[in-house]
Amino acid sequence: MARRARKIDNLKTTSTSHTTNKGSKTELAQQAYNKAIDMCKMGYTDKAKPIFESLLTSAPEFTPSYIKLAELEFNNKNYLKAFAILCYAYNYSYADEVTKPLAKVFYELRPHLYEGMNTIIKKTIKNISQFRHHLSSDLFECSCLEESLEQIEILEESGDTSILTIAGKAICLQKMGHPEEAINLYKKILKKEPMLTDIKWNIALCEIQIMGKVTKENLGYYREALKIGKRPPLRKFTIPLWNGEDIMCKRLLIYPEQGIGDEIRFVAHLNNISPLAKSCTLECAKKLEPLFKRSFPNVKVTGILSAEFMQEYDLKRTDADFCTPMGELRYHDFINQGVYKTPKKFLIADKDKIGSWKQKIEQLSPNNSNLKVAICWRSQNMNERRIKSYSTLKDWAELLKTEGVTFFNANYADGTVDELAAFEKEYGIHINNFPELNQKDDLDSTAAYLSNMDLVISVGTAVCELASGLGIKTWRIENFSPNKDCSLKKHGFDLASAMRFEKHYSQDWSELFLSVKRTLHNYINDN
Repeated sequence: MARRARKIDNLKTTSTSHTTNKGSKTELAQQAYNKAIDMCKMGYTDKAKPIFESLLTSAPEFTPSYIKLAELEFNNKNYLKAFAILCYAYNYSYADEVTKPLAKVFYELRPHLYEGMNTIIKKTIKNISQFRHHLSSDLFECSCLEESLEQIEILEESGDTSILTIAGKAICLQKMGHPEEAINLYKKILKKEPMLTDIKWNIALCEIQIMGKVTKENLGYYREALKIGKRPPLRKFTIPLWNGEDIMCKRLLIYPEQGIGDEIRFVAHLNNISPLAKSCTLECAKKLEPLFKRSFPNVKVTGILSAEFMQEYDLKRTDADFCTPMGELRYHDFINQGVYKTPKKFLIADKDKIGSWKQKIEQLSPNNSNLKVAICWRSQNMNERRIKSYSTLKDWAELLKTEGVTFFNANYADGTVDELAAFEKEYGIHINNFPELNQKDDLDSTAAYLSNMDLVISVGTAVCELASGLGIKTWRIENFSPNKDCSLKKHGFDLASAMRFEKHYSQDWSELFLSVKRTLHNYINDN
């Protein structure tokens, strides 16, 4: 539903391909456009601009000319003209190449030229309702939540009560930390269209992940998401899906889904499920195989490289009587026990590796009275929509000045070594790091390394799941909360060893990390 506005209809963009038969209008336009682009590269933008302008008349459906012309006008501080050009482009194509720059320009100009842009929208756009849906969707993708919600509310004021509008508002409220309001809107949609699995999925996410509320209904909604590909990677088996049948004399296959952190979180329930079956096989990411084999000795653990690698084999395998994706373990555990509990520790690190890392860590941390704290500040996956959910290392600077603490790196993303070096050069703060430890792929050694920490502080990455599963005290940093107190709270239900700090999406990271620093200072005094 995040790309909700793209579902309005099945129209295809006219601008995704600009090469047709030789001599066609589009090919001629492409040639002229390329010539103008070359001029821009050589610094002759004044000569290129008339070519782009002429293309708006001679080839009005050739949208790249609009995009480049709008860029030139924006750089020349003709902001409203740039916005108007993009609006004209939208009438011919609402592909990402048009709507994304349009949303960015709208966001940047909104504080100063809001009325002017609204006037342009009314005068220029042919289908204003569709336009506002697309604008809201692209603003949401950029985490401009208030601005996205504003477009939905304008639609509401105009009398638009469509499912798309209600869903758009609900998604914004969900992301802004108002799950109850979002759920009410989702349930309103289900009364109209009870079979919308997308909506059920969002209800499940609101209740389970945000509110920490686990029920048979929302776990059932979570299950339904398998039908619409919300829980990748998709696997196809001839083996039937386990729906709670008696499997005491049956072989159960459990296969991985979603990301590494999800796999770790879901296997928390494995020790309650595996005794129900005659035998149990757990497939997991290859990098998790050693850790899972040690942690679940009564289960056959097999690491796989990818779902694609298993595709052919899945369709003819006979090594199980039932299969289930990992995310279903908590559903079956809840149904079987009637309560929902996650153990505080379910992963076991290698003892020899723990000892080896202890020696290395003590060499870097000669003051044994210091608290050893590992930190992780961002994810490997930093796309446009996720980037606002994660901090930068600079945001942690004040926290990292805390006395009585020796800080260690637990960030596994590419570029970490360079970030650490640049941070130390700017702030004079050293964070201990072991470049020889591949924290991205050698998770068994990483588990042993983290087992030597007194505390792990991390944004929402697999580091949180791993540390919590090992029973290490974990503080998770969250970006979206309905309140602004930034205080330490119980995490919810999935990470039994974790607590979390939440900040309001509009707050600066510095406010949250001041709260983390105060809490850390108190924790040091208490211990």
